[in-house]
Amino acid sequence: VQKRGGVLLADVVGLGKTFMAVALARIFQDDHGTETLIICPKNGQSKDQQAADQFECHSWAKNQTGFDPTQPAGGVPPGDADRSRNNYNRAMSACLQGRGYQVN
Repeated sequence: VQKRGGVLLADVVGLGKTFMAVALARIFQDDHGTETLIICPKNGQSKDQQAADQFECHSWAKNQTGFDPTQPAGGVPPGDADRSRNNYNRAMSACLQGRGYQVN
C-alpha cells in the first residue's frame, strides 16, 4: 500500500471484501496515520454514473491539489505527500458530496 499509494481489493460476491477493506483501512489509520475515504451513493446513482463521478472528481481533485494517488508518493516530493494527500482527500470528498454521495 505504501509503495503504490493505494490498494485494490477484488473477489467474487460474498467473500467479505467490505469487511477486509474496512479492516485494512483501520490498520493503516492506526499504524500509519493514513486517511481513508469510504464513498457510498445515496441518491441511487447507477454503476456507470458512480464511475463517471469518481473519475471526474478524481481529475478535479488532482488538478486542484497536484496530488495523484495513482502515482508513487502521489507524484509530489516525499516531504509534501501527507499534506498533499489530505488536501486531495478533502477536495475529493467535497466533489463527491456535491454529487450526492456520503463520504466518511
